[in-house]
Amino acid sequence: MRLTRYRYPADDTVHALYADAVRDPDLQQIIAEPSRGLNDQARPLRHPMRGEGTARFMAARAAGASFLTTLFKPAVQ
Repeated sequence: MRLTRYRYPADDTVHALYADAVRDPDLQQIIAEPSRGLNDQARPLRHPMRGEGTARFMAARAAGASFLTTLFKPAVQ
């Protein structure tokens, strides 16, 4: 959900789905779980091929599996 909200910030459908998920009693515990570490916080990063920029690290956990997605945004040059 965090990744989708980040990728489509102006999409009303994404915002409506997130609002529905927040209200769902079965999902509230998962969504309300506090972020840990660098989760969804922009941090400076030097990419070896793309140079300076920022990275967002988004963690997710479901059904015993953990996922880490890194989104890199190059600095404006």
